[in-house]
Amino acid sequence: MRHFLLSLVLLPTFAFALSPEQQNAFDLVQQLSQRVFAALALPSGSAKQAEFCSMAQNLDYNNATAQLVTSWADRYSKTAEGQAQKDQDVAKFRALLPSVISNDMLSLFETLNLVGGTFNIDPRPVPKGSRAVGVKANYSDAAGKSYEIVFTVSTIAGQSAKLIDAAASIASLVGSKQTDYDKRMRDAYSNGTGTKDGRPTGYPIEALNNQLENELKFRCQ
Repeated sequence: MRHFLLSLVLLPTFAFALSPEQQNAFDLVQQLSQRVFAALALPSGSAKQAEFCSMAQNLDYNNATAQLVTSWADRYSKTAEGQAQKDQDVAKFRALLPSVISNDMLSLFETLNLVGGTFNIDPRPVPKGSRAVGVKANYSDAAGKSYEIVFTVSTIAGQSAKLIDAAASIASLVGSKQTDYDKRMRDAYSNGTGTKDGRPTGYPIEALNNQLENELKFRCQ
């Protein structure tokens, strides 16, 4: 059995006054980072996919759905048929998101070639408002090349910590998708590229869902 070296450098957090919710956020990023390295070392492609699907359950999908498609949901017809279609399309988008995120994150981390590398979690919280905290993680490949990702994690009392976003350099996961999806839905809305019984419609979220389904390399169960 092949062995891969994983070094965890977690700087001590006792010097920083973290609330219990913030500590939960840091713990979540630490645990997910460990799981990423372990998943990348798996010899089976399907096993990697399954593990990334499992990790993706830690994202706040209700928040992501609201950010990414709510403004377009308001453009659906106010008729009973239009509202039923809207509810169906939003629900399907929400159901697709774990697969979309899993595909994106597995592709990203495989591109970074982190097998045999290291990671460390900066113990200093990054301000993200009263209901979230930023957790900065640095990932290095076996050659020592490093990549910084800042995870935004919810810190709502009485609720489990959930990932809200992840940003590398100047681009964020949710923010970049919002720009991309807005353009796709704007084109669909103006061109009528959704479908209903085989006929073109102005259902922009349906059109986006069809595109996302076609782009997936694997589906989460």
